[in-house]
Amino acid sequence: MKQLKVEKGKILMLRNVIEYRMKWTSDTDIERIVGLEEKYILSKGAKPVGPVVQHNSIKIDSQGNIETWISLFRQTTNSLDSIDEPFSFKPLVKVNNCLLLHFRGEGQDLKYAFDKLGVYAYENDLKLKGDSYTVFVNQTEDELIADIFMEYKVSE
Repeated sequence: MKQLKVEKGKILMLRNVIEYRMKWTSDTDIERIVGLEEKYILSKGAKPVGPVVQHNSIKIDSQGNIETWISLFRQTTNSLDSIDEPFSFKPLVKVNNCLLLHFRGEGQDLKYAFDKLGVYAYENDLKLKGDSYTVFVNQTEDELIADIFMEYKVSE
């Protein structure tokens, strides 16, 4: 039996992060951008550390149209100065109050992990902020391992 377990109150913390942010289109080539990001990090005298993290967010433009934006985060061995566009550098990315789901299965089934997080938030009266952070821990031809973080609003 497959089971997706959700944990509450988790924190996503990344240090020395290179970010590549773009508007999502159907022809966006994520693997090409990951390669560009890695080459850029190496050209700056650093090394990539850990897995790729994909941040998804939704924005509404001035005409009321919904736009999907993604950022690809990659941690580096050290702080970087004088970053060139389209990249940016963040010394720290910290996202508090997250739901976390550890997914292990076929890549095509990842959508169920996102559905589960939404259902969990609904059942527990949590308001999600709308962004998601997917940490691609490992991927083979047969299996995807990913940690998905979704931030929720905390009542005051």
